[in-house]
Amino acid sequence: TVSAVYFTDETLMAANVGDSPIYLVHDGSIELLSVPHTVIAEQAALDPDGAERLGVQFRHMLTRAIGIEEMVKPDICEIQCFRGDVLVISSDGLSDKVSSEEILGVVNEEQPDSACRVLVDLANERGGDDNVTVIVVKIKKVRHERGGIIGLISRIGQGLSNFALKKTSR
Repeated sequence: TVSAVYFTDETLMAANVGDSPIYLVHDGSIELLSVPHTVIAEQAALDPDGAERLGVQFRHMLTRAIGIEEMVKPDICEIQCFRGDVLVISSDGLSDKVSSEEILGVVNEEQPDSACRVLVDLANERGGDDNVTVIVVKIKKVRHERGGIIGLISRIGQGLSNFALKKTSR
């Protein structure tokens, strides 16, 4: 799986393929910016009861991944960011063992470097049976100049000519 973040002048763009989550902490709440590409997550979006019946064996079965097809469509979310917001990018080894509310609590209490250590340790203490990778970034400054998605697309060129875009506003 891959999760990536690109900062424009006043927004951030989160892109993902697979099941590694990207969270944004803003004003005391946490929001999942990425879309989990798993059988169970996609079934839950269509029919929550049906997803429950599928069982845990489908929790990690990916519906999109890098390297299976020649082309893969990432989900992309553009959202305005503010000074003091915190971005958490992790592997599913963290999100399988630590809830988003717990991630929020740790990020609110710790500096980014120690938050990473606390979250990895917490996942491992709970039987971390998968890779646990965590990146925590605190946004210190936001420029309010020209830029945004059009500038990003023109800089990237052909690579993202066929993508899904979800614009989120607050």
